[in-house]
Amino acid sequence: CGAGTVRFIIDPKVSIQVANERIKRVVKENADLVITACQNCKRNFAQSEIASQNNIKIMDIVELVADRLL
Repeated sequence: CGAGTVRFIIDPKVSIQVANERIKRVVKENADLVITACQNCKRNFAQSEIASQNNIKIMDIVELVADRLL
């Protein structure tokens, strides 16, 4: 996602550029959901998705499991 470790603190511009490229791939694949196990990735993808305005849902793996159990 580009936010690995503390990349988003050290170089936020590069971090969001990487996330933007990943979101472009998601859009290209016609996906409407991104699942991640990393909170930094979730935050970074969410910021990128808001900027892209593509209505892609960004979820943590725990949220996905909880949704399926309830």
